[in-house]
Amino acid sequence: SAITLSSCTPVAARPGGAITQSAGTCTLVTPGTYLVTAVLNPPPGSAVNADAVLRSNGTAISSTQTRIDNNDNAASYMLQTLITSTGTTTVSLTASTALALTGATAEDVLASITFLRIG
Repeated sequence: SAITLSSCTPVAARPGGAITQSAGTCTLVTPGTYLVTAVLNPPPGSAVNADAVLRSNGTAISSTQTRIDNNDNAASYMLQTLITSTGTTTVSLTASTALALTGATAEDVLASITFLRIG
């Protein structure tokens, strides 16, 4: 199941480059190498039991596969990889089952993905 992203955030430590977002997928428009970091923060009581993985052009990046099993407790899980883009590479975060996460407030960040262009 795709995890729907509301935005894709370039980190401006180097020129952030152009990143577009559509239907939960981010496209790395500016060619280069990116450090991609995704964080999932299931809140207490969410009982998540799934595998999460980052995908590049739809293909799972096996080194990022992470078991999410929070046993109803608050937890934080990070997936991280390097991706080299020619200017058309898509990146997405998916889970083996649908995740229904609800924060205590509208400001709670339950999932995020950031891109740092390093080369």
